Amino acid sequence: MANLIEKTILQNTGVPLFGKVADLTALRQKLIGSNIANVNTPGYRGKQMKFESELKKVLGSEPRISAKTTDPRHIPLGTQKTAPAKIKSDKSVESSSGINSVDVDKEMTNLVESQLMFDFVTRRLAGKFRGLKTAIRGRD
Repeated sequence: MANLIEKTILQNTGVPLFGKVADLTALRQKLIGSNIANVNTPGYRGKQMKFESELKKVLGSEPRISAKTTDPRHIPLGTQKTAPAKIKSDKSVESSSGINSVDVDKEMTNLVESQLMFDFVTRRLAGKFRGLKTAIRGRD
């Protein structure tokens, strides 16, 4: 029954997709927070991910069709998992601070951008759940 609800209601509302984008944005914020926390650590290499390419990967990972496998030799359809986001260390030697590769101004800008994206996605998710709640309860 739970699988039926997931397939018929949740998959059609875009909730899983918004959830994946929220997870990706939260990971980006975690990386940025780590970089800011280590701004005065000598030799620290800032960690980054290419958010746009990771977002495209997540957006393109939604299965178009699904099928049930009845034999272990069958190729599963619609069950693809996205690979974890690629996190890379900054290769530059140092920033304007001269201590490490972290540029605080750049990181703060990225943090604001990431926060705006996270706020947008969570508002959209809340709206989807409100719509589901209304559909379940009906209009009074």
